[in-house]
Amino acid sequence: MKYRLEILADNDAEMADLMRRFLGGTPSQFTSAPVSLPQFTAAPVPPSEDDEGDTSGGPGGVDSSGRPYDKNIHSDKGGKNKDGTWRLRRNLNPTVLAAADAAWQAMQGAQGMPIPSAPMQAPTPAQQWQPPMPPAGQQWQPPTPPAQPPQQWSPPPGMMPPPTAAAPQPFQPPSVAPVALPPTPATGLDFNGLMQHIATKTQQVGPNGQPLIDVAYLQSLAQRLQLPNNDITVLMNQPQLIPVVASMMQADGKW
Repeated sequence: MKYRLEILADNDAEMADLMRRFLGGTPSQFTSAPVSLPQFTAAPVPPSEDDEGDTSGGPGGVDSSGRPYDKNIHSDKGGKNKDGTWRLRRNLNPTVLAAADAAWQAMQGAQGMPIPSAPMQAPTPAQQWQPPMPPAGQQWQPPTPPAQPPQQWSPPPGMMPPPTAAAPQPFQPPSVAPVALPPTPATGLDFNGLMQHIATKTQQVGPNGQPLIDVAYLQSLAQRLQLPNNDITVLMNQPQLIPVVASMMQADGKW
């Protein structure tokens, strides 16, 4: 198996420094006496057009072809040839140059995409059909379709005809049985009349088998009315609340 090592340098001093790093040693071993360096074969690179071109400006900017400065392929000083293009490095690797040229051409192709010079025209709208014009002096009349008698649908042989829908019947509201309303408290009810009514209801039994009115219900009435000590007998001194109590009992189904 064979190996090939290629070392590129711009001058002798740079080559000596590269050899020192590669072989080990001090710079004096490569500069004080002639050194027999191995022979390295470098691929030929086309030389720059003219070494006496314009060297002003330094790295940066673009050359006459619009190409920006590339430190990988252009000279360190940024010198230019007579035609204003960048001067290439000495002993430049052809692979590096080809890659840089390909990247530059790709960038030019992306930036130089053709732009249509003429604006796009909108499609021509479809033309609407116009009936032919009648001869001069005559008025155009649309054709009259032939009159056809209405046809009645008949079921095919072996198929039963659809049932005839019955005529709608007039709506009859359902009869509602009258609802017996609870008796309305008598107008002008006083405290004695209220107490007598409450006493009568305490003797009656409700649907749950318990007295219709008990002490707990009377206390709840007093609590809802915010009576002192939840005592219903306080109504003796507040007769204006007696009709209110009667209405509450009626709403609770206790009257």
